[in-house]
Amino acid sequence: MSNNHFRDEILQLMRQADCHYANALRDEEDGLSIEDAARKRDEVRLDRIIDLRRAVHMVALGEHSQSKAQAGHEDGVLRVLLPLEGQMSMGLRRHIFARLGEVQSEFGLRETTQPLRCVTRGAQARRR
Repeated sequence: MSNNHFRDEILQLMRQADCHYANALRDEEDGLSIEDAARKRDEVRLDRIIDLRRAVHMVALGEHSQSKAQAGHEDGVLRVLLPLEGQMSMGLRRHIFARLGEVQSEFGLRETTQPLRCVTRGAQARRR
């Protein structure tokens, strides 16, 4: 089921987040190509930038994951939004918690409603 009526609210909240998913969205909205975004983010792999952007848009459009890899990203995007819970509509809050439970159960992910701790705001920049 598509919940794209939350699209604008999700994207607005993502723009406020401090994480690699939000950086990917902001870079895209700033018009950066995949290559330019990867360079800006300390030479992050192109496929990583693509995955991050895709994950944000899938969640915003209410599209459900089809693989465990997608589910990991969906879980991440949903959990990035949790610290912004006070700014969410009641409907979005319910949707996020319901979807977290569904995706974690369906794909065998660790069941948690803890906010995502993003330590790689550069989208997993290389370690030096």
